[in-house]
Amino acid sequence: VGVNITLPMEPTTKSIPKRNLSIENTLDLNEHFAEKSQISVVSKTTCLNFSAGVAPENFSVFDSLTKLFEYYKKSCIQSDWLESFEFLLQWPKLPLSKKKEHY
Repeated sequence: VGVNITLPMEPTTKSIPKRNLSIENTLDLNEHFAEKSQISVVSKTTCLNFSAGVAPENFSVFDSLTKLFEYYKKSCIQSDWLESFEFLLQWPKLPLSKKKEHY
């Protein structure tokens, strides 16, 4: 079953304003830049203080091993070897026999 719909050719009364999508502040081509990932383990009572120039939105908080594992799976180019450790996510629920197999 198909439905044919004819749309009017006249422009709509509401037009979306065009925006400049070009990058205004580019990186200096004569400089070297690098992006780094750093992971720190902090306790529940630790207060995180961000230094000047460091935006908190550039940080991720992982409050479970599952979320951390998913982050690494998405970040690793070759995540096949990482998947072999996926059993660790279920470690507390595994019976002793299965734990011994993996150990």
